[in-house]
Amino acid sequence: MPTTDPDDLNLMVPILDWASLWKRLRKDMAVTRALESVLAHHAESTLRLQELIRSQDSEGLQALAHRLRSVAGMFGALPTQEAAAQLEDFIRVQHRFNEELAVQLLGQLHQFLEQARVGLANLDATRPKPPETR
Repeated sequence: MPTTDPDDLNLMVPILDWASLWKRLRKDMAVTRALESVLAHHAESTLRLQELIRSQDSEGLQALAHRLRSVAGMFGALPTQEAAAQLEDFIRVQHRFNEELAVQLLGQLHQFLEQARVGLANLDATRPKPPETR
């Protein structure tokens, strides 16, 4: 079960670039809609990725990695974007399956979606803190 304690956002490895997301979207409703959308459209992507790994479907993995690369980039989720890019590029160049890169993307995707879930449940905790004044 996902955690909903706002303090847990600070303990999580930073996957999403919350400051950039807030700067770009600016309003609560826009950030909420973006998070709801990624969760609605990619909640099943971890299961799909697991299926593709089990079947060693390079073509399917390359297509899913391409989509995840774009989605992660929109959220500033650089570790997920990089894992997707590595897998997509490897398959495109080598024309073969790479379990290590696929499993790495699976882990990054899980963390990305978990952080999106926790952030959606605790939207205020995702806001960048104003600079301290002396």
